[in-house]
Amino acid sequence: MPSRAYINFLYLQSDVTDLTDTHFRATKGSSGRKRLGFLTRSAVVMMCAAWERYNEDLLIEGINILANHFLDPNYLPKSIKQTISAKVKVDKHELKPLGLAGDGWKNLWRSYAEQETEKLNTPNSSNLNDLFKKYLGIESYVGYWISKNEINEFIKMRGEIAHKGSQAPYIQMRTLKKYIEMIRSNAIEIDRRFGNYLQGLTSSADPPWQLLYPKTLEIYKNEPTKFAGPIVP
Repeated sequence: MPSRAYINFLYLQSDVTDLTDTHFRATKGSSGRKRLGFLTRSAVVMMCAAWERYNEDLLIEGINILANHFLDPNYLPKSIKQTISAKVKVDKHELKPLGLAGDGWKNLWRSYAEQETEKLNTPNSSNLNDLFKKYLGIESYVGYWISKNEINEFIKMRGEIAHKGSQAPYIQMRTLKKYIEMIRSNAIEIDRRFGNYLQGLTSSADPPWQLLYPKTLEIYKNEPTKFAGPIVP
């Protein structure tokens, strides 16, 4: 199966599908504006939330995999070691350096990453690239993406909706569907490349998950809660 982050993404995306289905039923499949912009705007916000959560979950899932693999932090990529060290140095808790003892560095690594993901509210290429470089040593996370500029445009659209509400530009259903497919295609490609990155870093015979990607939850219908929820160690 794919990463847990991707399966969580599918669960969140199902809310977007419900919104587009509601729109279709309300319009009976006909074109033209019918004062249903609130549905397409809501779908944009939910799809952006699914994208943001996917990347946050993927970051923590990757950290957990590497933390379980490496017994010594000296084998981590340099940028990860620099991040952990710098965070400990500026931490206001005077006993925080003691947290590095034994396997404590793993908990600090994960904790600092979680703190930064909680502050993330604009999941564009710049912010996500920075997160994955600092906490997973990936020099160009956006290099895993198919549509960097289009995703950044989508994030800006979400921002306009958040600030302007019903006064934001109208979003046609065909435009929304194009964005939904674009985000999903990027998540699939990222998942594949990120899995290969982790495989190379750990020198494992196989990637950490199967690189097979369903586009809906249908395959998991008999296990509706097995993969939902936060990523845990």
